[in-house]
Amino acid sequence: MTDCDITASAPVLAAIDISKERHEVLIEAPDKKRRRRVSVLNNLNEFDRLISLLRSYQRPVVAPTPIYPCRVL
Repeated sequence: MTDCDITASAPVLAAIDISKERHEVLIEAPDKKRRRRVSVLNNLNEFDRLISLLRSYQRPVVAPTPIYPCRVL
C-alpha cells in the first residue's frame, strides 16, 4: 500500500489595486512579519516582473476578493 501525504503550504496573499497607469500590489507571505508593497506600471515588462516576484515565493498565490479568494499562480 502506498502512503499518501498531502501537505498544503500556506498561500501568499496578493492584494492588487488596479488603475489606468499604475497598479499597487500588497504582498503578505506567511513566513514574513512585514508586508511588501510593489508598484507595477501598466505594461508587459512590469507584469512579467510581478509574476517573477510572486513565483519566487514558491507557494500558491491568492488574491483575496470580497466574494472568494481567487488563485493567481
